[in-house]
Amino acid sequence: MNLRKIRMEKGLSQEKLAYKAHLSLSQIGRIERDYVNPMIYMVKIIAEALESKIYTYGGLFFKNESVTKQPE
Repeated sequence: MNLRKIRMEKGLSQEKLAYKAHLSLSQIGRIERDYVNPMIYMVKIIAEALESKIYTYGGLFFKNESVTKQPE
């Protein structure tokens, strides 16, 4: 998931996103650095915090109906 790119496009800091998503700052950082794969409920609450439609499945990343291959 390219969370950092989307977060930056929305003009949010990691701190603000963590606050809006009710997640810890360290969890947001680990997700952005691909240290952990977020559970599906986390993807949902992050999407809601970003006011965006985000879905992940396999190695694909979907954002607002555009599809790109996830970096390997």
